Amino acid sequence: MIPDQLRSGDSWQWDDDAPALPYDPTSFATSDTYTQSYAFQGPANFLLPSTAAPSGTGYRTTSLPAATAALEPGIYKYDRYVTTGSDRYTVGSGRVEILENLQVQEGSFDARSFARKALDTIEATIQGNLDKPMLTQEGAATKIGYRNWADMMAVRSQLRLEVKSEEQADDLAKGLPSGRFIRLRMVSVR
Repeated sequence: MIPDQLRSGDSWQWDDDAPALPYDPTSFATSDTYTQSYAFQGPANFLLPSTAAPSGTGYRTTSLPAATAALEPGIYKYDRYVTTGSDRYTVGSGRVEILENLQVQEGSFDARSFARKALDTIEATIQGNLDKPMLTQEGAATKIGYRNWADMMAVRSQLRLEVKSEEQADDLAKGLPSGRFIRLRMVSVR
């Protein structure tokens, strides 16, 4: 089964079971009769053929680093399909995220999320404007002034929640505690 994330520049490999055919769910598209491929559409479009798996009737999909290195990162839609002769059947579809190849990244790379970047920017703006007056002057056709502090603080609070949620999700993905607790109280009923 195709992973949720793949990295450009890496070798890719996964195995699929023989899929049921859409017109007859009791019949299977085995690798001795059918050929399987994946078609990807996203920042770049490409086709990835599969071969028969080493054992059984399923398929093995592989791609070498030279073939995946040029892929742009992003979210790709894919269709999994099988062919035999002139027949073609779509047997699956979904989404996969292609991650950036960090080995070929040019220049500096900021791995912070959008929410983290925005939060850092707002906090720097607040820090830089603490000693400035909150005035708004209107001229002939222009309005000069600073943002409303209440609005900035509201955005800051929202971004803090988003960043905390991202950090908790990262911790859970690493097998660490998220910092959230579920409290349960058990009482006996008499």
